[in-house]
Amino acid sequence: MIRIRRSLLFMPGNEMRKILKGAQLGPDAVIMDIEDGVAPDRKEEARRTIREALETVDFGQTERLVRINPIGSGLEVDDLRATVGGKPDGYVIPKVESAEQVRWVSRWLAAAERRHGWEVGSIRLVLLIETARGVLNAASIAAADDRIDALAFGSEDYAGDVGAIRTRESLEILYARSHVVTAAAAYGRQAIGTVFIDLHDLDAFRAEAEFELQLGYTGKLAIHPRQVPVIHDVFTPSPEEVERARKLLEAFEAHKAEGRGAFAYEGKMVDMPIVRAAQWVLARAREQ
Repeated sequence: MIRIRRSLLFMPGNEMRKILKGAQLGPDAVIMDIEDGVAPDRKEEARRTIREALETVDFGQTERLVRINPIGSGLEVDDLRATVGGKPDGYVIPKVESAEQVRWVSRWLAAAERRHGWEVGSIRLVLLIETARGVLNAASIAAADDRIDALAFGSEDYAGDVGAIRTRESLEILYARSHVVTAAAAYGRQAIGTVFIDLHDLDAFRAEAEFELQLGYTGKLAIHPRQVPVIHDVFTPSPEEVERARKLLEAFEAHKAEGRGAFAYEGKMVDMPIVRAAQWVLARAREQ
């Protein structure tokens, strides 16, 4: 069963204090970072700290993820070698641009799992799509390997890659944002929304999370602990939403038993797309 991933909180991998704090806050996942959140001269320190955290910190129900450096950076193998022995729940792979990059990581992990006597495929992958090439190849990336659980969109790197000017309305990233969620849905992967870099404007953060939910995203990346409760509130169906969905599905079953297809319910026409949306609400509620 795929884990619920509403909130995925980044923490710098070289700061044990922050990793401990993240583990105590109750996000669905903590991403211990070796990439952008760590200075070049602190990478080795981050690897050691993450390995220690994986072996000693009680994360409770929180998923333990590690973001390595990009494939081809020359740093990724050292990142994997130094951390895999702590058996993280998964790895976040940044700036993925091809299916072959994903398959390389999966083969590397499979060999490590066999050496340690672990089930092959038990270490999962979350793939960051954050370049023009990654967006164009999102479908083949999503289909590349059974180890993949989710695609995440990285808006800031994507905008820099294509030369877009970031605006409050974010229309400059709408195509890429939509393309990533479509590719994820096509291959049964979760879709994780982008980071929001204004740490103080929680109203705008909530509005962005709500828009991503409307697009089909199932969760969102967080870069500060105060963002986590907002994410949980947005991506968890309310009791009223659950009750509406339950009643609609009861009405659907009653009409189906009578041999009827589309039907009117509370003044609206209901057919299979509406039914599937209600089923998705209940599925999200059961995962909590």
